[in-house]
Amino acid sequence: MLFGPEAARVAATPGTLDDAAFAEKVLNVARTADKTPGLQAMLCLKAYEYGIRHVTGATAAGEAMKLLGAKNPRRLAGCQEKLIAALDMRFRQGPAGEKSTVGRELLDVLLTVAERKLRGHKPDEAEDLFRQAAGVAGLIDRSQVARIHARMRIAAHREQAGRRAAALAEAVAKDPGDARKRNDAVLLYVVDLDHAGEAAKLVAADMDERLRTYVPLAAQNGRDVSEASLLELADWYRDLSGRAGPVGRATALHKAKNYCELYLAMHESVDAGQLKAKMILGDVQGEIGKLGLGYETDLAPLALSGEQVKAAKAKEKAAEAKKLAAAKAAAKAAAKKSSSSKKKPAGPKGTSKKPAAPKGEAGDVTWQGVSASPGAGKTPTAGKGSAGGKPGAGKAGPGDKGPAERKPLFSPEGINVPAVDAASSPRPQGQDNATGASRLEDSQAQGRDAPGTHGRDARATSAAGRATLEGAGVAPEAAAQAAAEAKRGREQLKKANAIGVLNLPQWQQAWWLTLEAKACYERAAGLDPQRAPAPGELAALNSALERLGGMGVELLRLEAGKQKAAVVPLLVTVRKDEQGHWGPPAAVARLNAAVDAVLKTRDQMKGVQAAAFPELQGRDARATPSAAAAAMAKAVDQADRIDPPANLSAAGRQAFGELFPPAAGGHRLRPIGGGGG
Repeated sequence: MLFGPEAARVAATPGTLDDAAFAEKVLNVARTADKTPGLQAMLCLKAYEYGIRHVTGATAAGEAMKLLGAKNPRRLAGCQEKLIAALDMRFRQGPAGEKSTVGRELLDVLLTVAERKLRGHKPDEAEDLFRQAAGVAGLIDRSQVARIHARMRIAAHREQAGRRAAALAEAVAKDPGDARKRNDAVLLYVVDLDHAGEAAKLVAADMDERLRTYVPLAAQNGRDVSEASLLELADWYRDLSGRAGPVGRATALHKAKNYCELYLAMHESVDAGQLKAKMILGDVQGEIGKLGLGYETDLAPLALSGEQVKAAKAKEKAAEAKKLAAAKAAAKAAAKKSSSSKKKPAGPKGTSKKPAAPKGEAGDVTWQGVSASPGAGKTPTAGKGSAGGKPGAGKAGPGDKGPAERKPLFSPEGINVPAVDAASSPRPQGQDNATGASRLEDSQAQGRDAPGTHGRDARATSAAGRATLEGAGVAPEAAAQAAAEAKRGREQLKKANAIGVLNLPQWQQAWWLTLEAKACYERAAGLDPQRAPAPGELAALNSALERLGGMGVELLRLEAGKQKAAVVPLLVTVRKDEQGHWGPPAAVARLNAAVDAVLKTRDQMKGVQAAAFPELQGRDARATPSAAAAAMAKAVDQADRIDPPANLSAAGRQAFGELFPPAAGGHRLRPIGGGGG
């Protein structure tokens, strides 16, 4: 039996000093037992059991818990709680020279475990740990005391809210018809306690419709919620934050932030949904920055985070790329082997004609008379043939150079309205192809891919697109739906144009309506590829996008200016210690939040620019003939730069230069990090 006699001898002695020495021996053996996890775990627990009996063995006890937690993540929480006891013994009874180092480690572990207890709906235990942390911080780092006290008050509030929610739930169980108490209990669980799972148990058919809809969704794991629902949940939590107290407001805002980040990680398309999510995220992060000391910590992380989604997607893409590379290598090897083993049969003299491909073969698909094959010109159906039942539609337009050079429309994905005859869609007089107002008509004249292909092979089109390629007509139901979508697009655009944009909220409303109008035209094009837009319809939509895009960037530029003005005064609240670390943490967090707000506004400006001028992506907009595009590009470029104020002292100017290094003629904003310079 391992250590049997020695363990019995140590147990027989009345003192505990030999227990500490024995703990060190057991720990040394545990460190070498990697190949037998069960034995290693047992030895770590024994090392802790003997080491915690005397201050000289507390170090071995703590190291044993660190080893066990690192090797078995499922036991990490329990190991950290035992580690607190070992560190506390060293902090209070150990050598004075170690007090500062041990105290800082103890403080970190106390705060980590306290935050986990708070998220795990154990606010009473969290409050006790925060109280212990405040005592340690008072002795070694007084700059953290105020924040720890704020966290302790949050834990106390949650404990009281939990008692109120439990009492209300008990009252509802006795009287299920009391809708007011039911609603109050649900809101307490959702907002103050971040416990949507408990709230979902109280949802009933006679409750408010939004609570019936969103509470069950909020109780689900993030991976089980649809993209559209994620965005709705973010908006709902943002709305709840405006009606809650400080603790509930922090919870609701952080929830909204989490849902926005998860939506943006899952939703890669640049569209109205993405723009709305970014705007909600910017607003929410700005509000989080205003909450004050103690509320900056993320109280409510989702079961699935945006970072996890990004990591999973990156892993999937890497696996797909690896498979594709292997398949290509195998195909290349097979082709090489086949060509070396087979000889081509000699044909009759004087003949070099290749056999004609049969009609309808996959490699010769056409769209509006333009071949989907790279470099193809006219196809077997072009010329006097027909596409979509219209004589002459098989002829390529004069400016058509094939799919490789087709310009996108006014969004990065394109509206995908198929090209039509000039007679069916006359261009408004006096418009030149180079102007922003006729961008969409230019795309029609130059030809495009089938609806939904976005530059891919036309063989991947929808069933309606394939029917059109084969010359079949559009179903009456689809044509009717397309007409309805186009009508709704005109209505949305009319509403957007009727809004007198004077401030940022009004612009947001007009902008979303315009993007919704664009989406309506896209759906109409997908339903009925042969539908000809009314004269001037698309030009009006392009014009609205350019006009509102310019307004939006200007309003966001003003907003960024206000946010940047709030950054400089915070410089006086941060300082650098001997190790080159910036602090105190609360001041650094406030400065970072102010910087992040400016950067988020800059990202919103870039999103607006991409929607208003997609044809400029990858080009220098300042070199274009469009004054609106050049002005927008300049505003976006200046959004994340900041100039040092004239009244800064020499020390302040030096700090400014370190925090915001100069780049391209201006100081580029960047966060300074949680503790690094």
